[in-house]
Amino acid sequence: MKNNFGPPIEGIEEAKTVVYTGVVLLIVLAIIYLVLHSAYKGHSYNKDDAGEFFNKLGAAKASVMTASPASADIKKSLKELQELKSTVLSQEFTEKINYLYGFTQTFKSATTLNANDLRLTKIKTELDSIEKMALSLSRNDGFFWVVGPLRWLEVIFWGEFGVIVGILVWVCTQLKANSYSKATYMREKFWYLTEIAIGPVVVISVFFILKVLLESLSGSPYSQDDIRGSIHITLGVSFALGLYIRRSLGIFNFIKDKLPNPDKKEARKV
Repeated sequence: MKNNFGPPIEGIEEAKTVVYTGVVLLIVLAIIYLVLHSAYKGHSYNKDDAGEFFNKLGAAKASVMTASPASADIKKSLKELQELKSTVLSQEFTEKINYLYGFTQTFKSATTLNANDLRLTKIKTELDSIEKMALSLSRNDGFFWVVGPLRWLEVIFWGEFGVIVGILVWVCTQLKANSYSKATYMREKFWYLTEIAIGPVVVISVFFILKVLLESLSGSPYSQDDIRGSIHITLGVSFALGLYIRRSLGIFNFIKDKLPNPDKKEARKV
């Protein structure tokens, strides 16, 4: 290719191939992402839809916080919360709510509970936990998937966005520095394909490793509830892991170096 402003730029044709392909792939992936979000809105948090859940949850908490809680009132409020199936929050906490309602079956009808009853304390603790997690999720009002298995698909998409953007940025940076050539393209093109293919698996795997690491550092279980408390942070980390995919792979190299190597056997001491 001729360059009117100076000598021909080495590697520009190969760079065009990578950039054009990457941009098209990024656009196609973005279209798929938007179409899926339009089709599966039920996994996104909506404050308008969550209002009824919080009303029922408040009623359930109020039933156990009176001076002399009635078992019938507690059962009724938890039953109403259990029957609420139309919101993201009710779907997310179905197991916990079912557990609590089953727990109330140990209460005798028309019984007034003592404020020190251990069962009452248990229900209060669980309702407080549900309230805390529900309020945490309420910070994610809007577009993104925050509950159910689709939240991991959200992580995969943003990790893949990061991989493609990382490849485009690297190629353009190398071209600007006059360090990109046909030889570079021939060496790197299989890496580009590999990074795009393994990006989702690497990003999810690093998330699992980070979870274990945070648990070991904090000394307490670090659940997915903590991770998705802010979907924006989660997706930002996903994008960064994809953007620097080779650095992310370096985490596994670090782990490999720390594991014993069976090929290096120490000489047997006599």
